[in-house]
Amino acid sequence: TDLDLNKGVPGRVYGTLDNPNNYAEFLVMMTPLAAVFAANIKRIWIRIPFCLGVAFPILALFMTYSRSCWISMMITCIIFVYYANKKLIPAFFLLCVAAIPFLPNSIMVRLSTLLTMQDSSMVFRLYVWDGTIKMVRDYYLTGIGLGPGSFAILYPDYANLHALVGVPHSHMVYMELIIELGILGFVSFMWFMLRLWKDSACSLLRTSGKANKLVLIACLSSLIGISFAFGIEYVWYYPRTFFAYFVLAGIATAAIRISKNEHCG
Repeated sequence: TDLDLNKGVPGRVYGTLDNPNNYAEFLVMMTPLAAVFAANIKRIWIRIPFCLGVAFPILALFMTYSRSCWISMMITCIIFVYYANKKLIPAFFLLCVAAIPFLPNSIMVRLSTLLTMQDSSMVFRLYVWDGTIKMVRDYYLTGIGLGPGSFAILYPDYANLHALVGVPHSHMVYMELIIELGILGFVSFMWFMLRLWKDSACSLLRTSGKANKLVLIACLSSLIGISFAFGIEYVWYYPRTFFAYFVLAGIATAAIRISKNEHCG
């Protein structure tokens, strides 16, 4: 975090994940599932406090001060509302605009640094991408192999002089896929990701069960939302968020299969 540009911004929370961006990524992926779990509780006297409790992970997400995940969560919410009831989209945007004056000054300060080239955090990423693009040019066919060990050995030969040390990864999932697995690995994952989105969206049209429909909406919105963070952060650097993503993908796949079984029955 650039301390000069982010004056007044308090410490960033990270829960038990040791890293505020990791915590924010986990919240983006799992909060929609928590929301539909609460909404599916049959007893209203239990459902209401559980639904209200969803405010806590949202509050925690704000307190991570992770700008990329704020945008990811906004995308997630838009997709969620669209598939849940698209008529509520205008009301959702009006609510977001109405909430702006009530946001803490620290959040507004953090948002104001999002696109400025004076933010050392953003500029550092650009320097890292400059070096990793050079690496991609040499290894886009075969990749360099899995894991941070190979990256640590090769990156210094390609690094921008302004980002020579303290760079354990490319700061982008898509870039890292090409670097580690080559173009074939990148294309394979993109096919998997986009096919999962398509199958989830198509399953929403045919599923009849309310609970399964809500799970599909939660998974689809989370998967699309976190894909934005993939372009700015290497979300999979830590196994905890790597597994969380594929747990989410597994739940989506299970919901798709349930929907197919309902249709066949």
